[in-house]
Amino acid sequence: MKGFLEEIRATRNRLMHSFFLDNATNLQTNDGREAAVSELQRMDTLIQKGQQFFGDVLDTYLKDFNVDTEAVRRQVLEQMLHKEDAEV
Repeated sequence: MKGFLEEIRATRNRLMHSFFLDNATNLQTNDGREAAVSELQRMDTLIQKGQQFFGDVLDTYLKDFNVDTEAVRRQVLEQMLHKEDAEV
């Protein structure tokens, strides 16, 4: 578990702070772009697994307090959509 969480943290930090700078010259060739895309796909898969994990943990925790997680999701989505409408 600790290793999984550390890998997610390190992946997120690499993506945010150094991925594009590290790959700037690689992006100039087809092979370099393919390698960068492959790495991004691996990062995406790991981050999605992390999101699912944390979502499951949060759902379990909130259900212990009788919170309707689907209602919370709907409310957040509705607020996000209204915010987007207001920005347009």
